[in-house]
Amino acid sequence: MTIDLANLNEITVRSDRAQTAVGAGNVWYDVYTTLQPMGLTVIGGRVSAIGVGGLTLGGGISFFSGRYGWACDNVNNYEVVLADGSIQEVSFSSPYSDLYWALRGGGNNFGIVTRFDLMTFPQGDLWAGSETFIYTPETAAAINDAFYFLGVNAPSDPYAQVITAYAYAQSVDAYIIASDLQYGKPVANPPILQNFTAVQGAIASTLRIVDQANLTIEFNDTNPGGFRYVSNPQDTNYKPSLNQDCRQTYWTLMVGNNATLMADMVAIYMDEIEPLKSVAGLVPSLVFQPITTDMILHFSKNGGNALGLDNQGPLNLVQIDISWSDIADDDRILTAAQNILDGCQAAASAVGLLNKYLYQNYASVGQGVFSGYGQNNLARLKAVSAKYDPAQVFQKLQPGYFKLN
Repeated sequence: MTIDLANLNEITVRSDRAQTAVGAGNVWYDVYTTLQPMGLTVIGGRVSAIGVGGLTLGGGISFFSGRYGWACDNVNNYEVVLADGSIQEVSFSSPYSDLYWALRGGGNNFGIVTRFDLMTFPQGDLWAGSETFIYTPETAAAINDAFYFLGVNAPSDPYAQVITAYAYAQSVDAYIIASDLQYGKPVANPPILQNFTAVQGAIASTLRIVDQANLTIEFNDTNPGGFRYVSNPQDTNYKPSLNQDCRQTYWTLMVGNNATLMADMVAIYMDEIEPLKSVAGLVPSLVFQPITTDMILHFSKNGGNALGLDNQGPLNLVQIDISWSDIADDDRILTAAQNILDGCQAAASAVGLLNKYLYQNYASVGQGVFSGYGQNNLARLKAVSAKYDPAQVFQKLQPGYFKLN
């Protein structure tokens, strides 16, 4: 059973401008364009077409997470339809505080969330954009060092964030490096990000003062929707029936912040991509995002979230993202993705930097997301599920993933 929430598109700002009621059917672009004229925003997605519900229930990294935490940490209240059909208002101070905790990273396992009441704060333009380089070992080393520096020093200026991606550009037969820089004030080239901007040889740059909504459009253009997501080759239930123009797979892992390990993971990625260069429509990326100690500190607000990352960091969130065109190449691509994951995990484990946590919003279906939350948190999540959904409606009747079992 699948329920379409697209018409639940309310966006209502409370009179004190400190909270916004957001229907679960919204995409983030609509939320931001409603709030921007008022000089306000919320903690939400960085890609314009991403939906509010899925991102928030899975965690939700924002342009402003250094200051406020993830999206799940900034929901004041959820309106939830439970398995028995009742509609409940769920907050930290409500009789449903255990359910409130579970919804903060527990995904769609507990009910149908129809409205998110989001903490709202003043926000103007940002300085942000992407710098792109042709890969060389020297450029990679400089960018990896800059990434490490930001991961360690972000608490001194929590307005700064970065996403660094290594990718193969089939059209020019070259590997490229793209760093998406974001600074939450209209201040060009702030000191905390100058290790990135000091790297010479950029072939393209979109860095400028920009509003949040337009920045999410740029991110959307480099992360197009409409792809067919193809799952783990070990998933025997996957039966492809269509040859669509765009196919895509996501995988993830979490490691400690270390520039040498980044270089090792890039080498593993390149070794696996080399034999695939002729695959039609190939766009393979290895993406790194710092998960800083200041982000993680916000996880504890209002009783904490379910993610199991307390008192850890700085960390490096790694995403394997490969798209291609032809169904005939599925097995080759998925095998390569698995090999990249296995190699990166082994490299991190060898130096004591592999973290058990898996970010739900980037994970492949075969990855054990909830076991990565830790045994105690998984047991709590299962107890909440049994309490509010004793017949396990949302474990058995709801398609998709990730399930608690």
